[in-house]
Parts: sequence; C-alpha cells; structure tokens
Amino acid sequence: MANYEYYSWKHIPAAIVEQHVIKTSLSNIKSETVLRPLNKTSHVGINGGFFEATQGYSSPPTGGASIIYVKGEENQTVTYEGRTLKKNYLSNTSVSGNEISRKTAVFYKDMNGSLRATHLYVKNLNEVYAYYPKSTVEMVIGGNDYNLENWGGSSIKGELGYYLSIPRTILAWKNNDAYLIAGQGSVPFMRDIMDDLGLNAVNSIMLDGSGSTQMQINNPKRNPVNSSRYVYNMIRVITP
Repeated sequence: MANYEYYSWKHIPAAIVEQHVIKTSLSNIKSETVLRPLNKTSHVGINGGFFEATQGYSSPPTGGASIIYVKGEENQTVTYEGRTLKKNYLSNTSVSGNEISRKTAVFYKDMNGSLRATHLYVKNLNEVYAYYPKSTVEMVIGGNDYNLENWGGSSIKGELGYYLSIPRTILAWKNNDAYLIAGQGSVPFMRDIMDDLGLNAVNSIMLDGSGSTQMQINNPKRNPVNSSRYVYNMIRVITP
C-alpha cells in the first residue's frame, strides 16, 4: 500500500493548467542526488533545487547551486553516465558561483526527538548550525522564495522568469506532512494558490522550475509532469 497520496488540482474547474500534489509524512521524504531525469529513476517525487549545467541539460549536471544535505551522506558520491558528484552540496550559489542567501528548508529533531520542518535564509550549511545544533539537523534543501528581487529583480530576464506562466516546483509542509507540488503558473500565482491548497506559502520553498519541473508516481509508474532534463537532485518519497 502506498505511503503517499497523489492528487491534481485546478484553481477553477475550467482552468487549462493543473497542479499535481504528492502528500506524505515529513518522515517519508528525503533529497536524493540522481544526476538524471526523474523518468530514469524508480523513485516517487519531484525535482529538487538549482544546479550548474555547463554542458547542457541533456547530460548530468556539472555541479550544484542549492544546498543539499542529508545526514549520513556526508562522504558519499553518485556516478551517472560518467559524471561523479557528491550527494551533498553545502552552499546556495548564484550564477557567478558566489554564495547567496536563499530561502532554505531545514528538517530537524526537536527536544522530544520528533521531526520538524522550518525555513531559514542562509548561504551555506554552517549558517544553519548557527540556529540548530548539528546533531539535530537531519536534512537541508535549498530553494527560493516568492519575492521578485530573488528572481532577478526588475531586469527583463528576472521579470520574465517571475511573471511568466511556466512549470514550477514547490516543497511545502504543514504539521507533520510534506507536500510535493509540480504544476504551472507565475511565481505570484503559485504563492497565492497555497491558501487554496490549505497551505501557507511561508512554510514552503520554490525549487527549480521550467524544464526542470518533473513529478513521478508509481503503481503504475507514470509522470504527471514529465521532462527529459537531467537534474541534480530530487525530493523523493521513501516508499516501503
């Protein structure tokens, strides 16, 4: 039996675009560094954060650009089609390669040992440890918020990326549940529909979008949102 729920949603019945949602327990998700399209994996989930692709999107990424940290995977690597990269990438970086503060999801154990989710604006993993002791941090996933200035500001490229209705990916959380969302809209539209989905945009991060947006479910295996783009990581459901 699946340990997640999948459903699609439209903001109005006549809408052309759908938002696709996977709901599962917080403890059932993890970042998985895959270096390939989701349809070349066996996992259930959505694409992850931003990354470097200096050799294009039809081959494995050349580096990360969003924090990826999973406890216990500090020294592990992944190899795919000749490319070997570390599973964990410890900084949020800009196009120029400089560290940049971005909205980042942090999963940690509270004093009772229960898994919790929150967000911080940080440049790197060490800045997370200024808020939460290293021993309590289980996973960190870098993303972005819904503010125009963090999508390139008032430049033409920034405004296009912000206001165009294109594929988008979101990781949200509420109480003890995680919501993996892949759909389409402008950044403000995606922010505003969080309320309609019963969520709070504050408790969410935007992940890589456009051609990177992907979702895969199983039984049977299919891709509600499909793409051939190679991505660095995905947020997957830990299935039984």
